[in-house]
Amino acid sequence: MSASDNALSGRLSAALKAAGDVAYSWDFEADRLDWCGGSAPAGLEFAVKLTTGRDFVSRVHPDDLVHRQLALTSHFEGAGPFDCEYRLRDGDGAFVWVHERGQAESDAAGRPRVMLGLSARSVTARLSRPVSSGWRITTS
Repeated sequence: MSASDNALSGRLSAALKAAGDVAYSWDFEADRLDWCGGSAPAGLEFAVKLTTGRDFVSRVHPDDLVHRQLALTSHFEGAGPFDCEYRLRDGDGAFVWVHERGQAESDAAGRPRVMLGLSARSVTARLSRPVSSGWRITTS
């Protein structure tokens, strides 16, 4: 890697850290996850220690597995970028909400081979805040 590549990589890692994101590359054939972005956001340090897609998926909340898989399948079929919120089991066994976004790269035959994305942004705080007094929730 050249000096300018190293400098760019350092700046991108700093930007990811400032945004509260961690980038990943998921090689489907090897089932390998590589993470980039320095330290993981608070509460999600466990995620960057997961080195395979199988390990990562094993931490998805059972009620969210189908939702995440449908979003991935839809993305693989060309319905646009992958964008999904779901719960992950943290290192202590509790669940945290995350927002994952990504884009698959396909081979010449159109089969997804690698997924590049931003993941492990915790949205637990946003989703657990009480509803503002300016909003009213009604049910029928």
